Amino acid sequence: MLALRRKHHAFGRGTLRFLFPGNRKILAYLREYEDEHILCVANLSRAPQAVELDLSAFNGRVPVEMMGATPFPAIGTLTYLLTLPPYGFYWFVLSDEAQPPSWHVEAPEQMPDQITLVMQNIGRPELTDASRRIMASDVLPHYVSRRRWFGAKHERIERIELAYVLPFARGSSGEDVYLGEVEVVLPGRTERYQLPLGILWDRESADSVSQLAHGLSMARVRQGSRVGLATDGFVVEPFAREVVRALRNDVQMQAGNDIIHFRAEPGLAALELERDPIEYMSAEQSNSSLSYNNTAVLKMVRRVSGGIHPEAEMTRYLTAQAYAHAAPLLGEVVRTGPDGVPHTLMLLQGYVLNQGNGWDWTLDYLGRAIDDALPSQESEDEFAEAMTGYAALAGTLGRRLAELHAVLARATGDDAFAPLPATDGDARAWAGQAMRALQRALTRLEPALATVPGPVRQTLEADVQTLMAARDALPALVEQLAAAAPGSLQTRIHGDFHLGQVLIAQNDTYLVDFEGEPGLPLDWRRRKTSPLRDVAGLLRSLDYAAATVGTDRQERTHSELPPQLAERRAVLLERFRTTASEAFLNCYHQHMQDSGAPWVAPDQLQPLLDLFLLERAAYEVDYEAANRVAWIDLPVSGLARLLRKLVPPGDQL
Repeated sequence: MLALRRKHHAFGRGTLRFLFPGNRKILAYLREYEDEHILCVANLSRAPQAVELDLSAFNGRVPVEMMGATPFPAIGTLTYLLTLPPYGFYWFVLSDEAQPPSWHVEAPEQMPDQITLVMQNIGRPELTDASRRIMASDVLPHYVSRRRWFGAKHERIERIELAYVLPFARGSSGEDVYLGEVEVVLPGRTERYQLPLGILWDRESADSVSQLAHGLSMARVRQGSRVGLATDGFVVEPFAREVVRALRNDVQMQAGNDIIHFRAEPGLAALELERDPIEYMSAEQSNSSLSYNNTAVLKMVRRVSGGIHPEAEMTRYLTAQAYAHAAPLLGEVVRTGPDGVPHTLMLLQGYVLNQGNGWDWTLDYLGRAIDDALPSQESEDEFAEAMTGYAALAGTLGRRLAELHAVLARATGDDAFAPLPATDGDARAWAGQAMRALQRALTRLEPALATVPGPVRQTLEADVQTLMAARDALPALVEQLAAAAPGSLQTRIHGDFHLGQVLIAQNDTYLVDFEGEPGLPLDWRRRKTSPLRDVAGLLRSLDYAAATVGTDRQERTHSELPPQLAERRAVLLERFRTTASEAFLNCYHQHMQDSGAPWVAPDQLQPLLDLFLLERAAYEVDYEAANRVAWIDLPVSGLARLLRKLVPPGDQL
């Protein structure tokens, strides 16, 4: 290997460029020197792994494995799939001369059978009136209903109208990109979605067209002798380039009676993004995101609503307040109508280089610790050491959340962020919200249990009995807990805080995604309430992690354990819950006190936290009953544990 390494200057003199595959157990990077490109891929896991790498920049090259000089299939526009044994690795030369293996058969490209739209054959491409009608009546209803970002999949689309289509960008290869929104008319209401349009001319099978753009195509287009594809403009590279240019130049565009304004924040001036490689992170989620060489992230809001967007508002405020553990806001694209109501279309934020989100990181960490400790009592010290390591991370997270809440609890002249004391009326409102959540959960629980598999239902019997026995005691309990509220501070909060909203970065944590619960109105997500709601959300997330790890709810499964090992596993998981929760809470409380202006008094902390934990667990029962009934045992178990602690046996009527 040393001799092989000495033959390739890229190893010693070349640049080092990391790739960031979705499978975080895989380390992948490129060493490049002059015309030599070497791809290194390593499996850092003790289990076999598969990985998909975006190598489309090397489309047509053949990876040649360096140890045995073995050619692999040529790289195309799709992600490149590799499988690796435990702790396995590959070194590839990406050759533009080698031939693919003789046994490799290229899959024929199958283009969808799509409607052809006709564009006027003069000036900049625009649809004819007839094609606009066809697009609205035939193309868009079929296309939009199949998109993951469309939120009304179970409702009938009555019609779709093009709200506006504006010329926006033109690529070096002739691509045309338009800004656009569509109005989806549903029974009783209308929803508005952002759908930029990209036209790829004369390149339906050209190598340089991304497979993502092909996969999101909606129609064929024709203008005179030219033909092409109409696709989602978000995945056409000139769109991403033009957004940065427009932000830098403070561009304003007329969209009917509205104005689209590209507003840059001060931090954008220090970055050079125009030539950075583009990586699409989630074109088909509730929002669409791409990154500029792991320097900045562009988030395009798909469902457009009127009002101040909480993520834009929060990240702008946190950036101005120098809160260092959230991604800074670099720019915002806003459409404003004659009534002055803003509609946020896009956000440009700083990129946090990370090791994955807290949810996946926790499942992997805890899964390894459980696997190592399960076979023998002699592994007790190793598990204790692993829990000490996780406690350090949980403590850091508690500190970062307390620092966030301290910023949001500061006195300020900005009415949107000025903290308010909770009153008796607020206490009654919080109690009412919690009771409504509990009543919905208990009402939905019984019919949901009828659809749960038998073995799961049996494990739930004791927990369900606890819930039903405590039912009559709940109103008094909730009222008693909420009575601690008056005098505590109400501030802006994260609003949807859990392990998935945390990024792990070199033994530190960063908080992301400040838009709140996406299904709730913007005004509700911007409300001021107790910061302890965020604390409760994270504690419930830790409980979910303990219940999920190593089960068939996770990618990695475990077989049925003998009773003795199953009992030991339950003990270890409970130890994780206790250790992680205490470390998180202790650090949170300590740094709240150190802030000099705590937002809750010591005697208010536990009752209010219990109130919000009850409400959160009840919300989870309701959610799982409606969406994932096979998961309902997780929140039911968590809610039952809370009630066993809070309702003395004599009060369970």
